[in-house]
This record gives sequence, C-alpha cells and structure tokens, in this order.
Amino acid sequence: MRGETRALRWRNANARHLDVLAAQRRERAHIRCEKGIRWEGRPVSTERLQVLKSRAA
Repeated sequence: MRGETRALRWRNANARHLDVLAAQRRERAHIRCEKGIRWEGRPVSTERLQVLKSRAA
C-alpha cells in the first residue's frame, strides 16, 4: 500500500498539463500517418496513404 501511495504522489507532483499531453498525442498520430502505420500495426495500402497525405496538405 505504501508503494502505491508513493507512486500516486509522484504522479500527481509530476503531472503534465492537458494541452501538452494533447499536443504529444497529435504529434504521434501525425508520425504514424506519415509512416503509414495503423493502430493494429499493419501498414496502410499505398493508395490509402496517398489519400491521407493529400487530406493533410
């Protein structure tokens, strides 16, 4: 129990702002899109990747 409390105190003391976390999520999603990697880990087809890139531009 004591270790859990210590971990929670550390997490609360070192919490990051919600805007920073959202920006990091967007950046990771953008990188995944550029690499053509979906959530399941399988690459997107080249045709679909071109569509996604054209929408981002």
